Amino acid sequence: MRTIPQVGDTWQIDIERVRVLRQDLLIVWQGGNPGRQIEQLQRLGIPVFYSDPHRLEDIPASIERFGHLMGTEAQALRIFYQVSERPLYTINGRNIISDAIRQCGGRNVFADMRVTAPSVSLESVLKENPEVVFNSSVEARQPVQYQSRLGRPGGAADD
Repeated sequence: MRTIPQVGDTWQIDIERVRVLRQDLLIVWQGGNPGRQIEQLQRLGIPVFYSDPHRLEDIPASIERFGHLMGTEAQALRIFYQVSERPLYTINGRNIISDAIRQCGGRNVFADMRVTAPSVSLESVLKENPEVVFNSSVEARQPVQYQSRLGRPGGAADD
């Protein structure tokens, strides 16, 4: 498996890091990423995929397109959905968010939990070894510290 590095966020793209890493593909949000930076990346010859779903039913097609572009169409990514950091909360499979994850071809690693919004330990997250971590927490912009313990920089995923 290879690690997909995080090279920016909605407000800023690290142009130099993208250039040095010689990225195969950059996925951007058309409504949020700085247009001048995206144009600069395109001038460098970096392919750009615009992700801009407007409705919930648009998300599965966008995720399927990601899978096609990355050559992982047949895989269901193992996902940890983080609700909060302290305490560390997630959701089970009966939550609407978990249903959205399923609709997009993912699998919630804590879907089988009995409690709708269970508190989980860092160790249990590490044991589940998710490929993707969604951090919905408003507490911080960076994913919780287990990212580096999973062998991934913040916000990264393996394919």
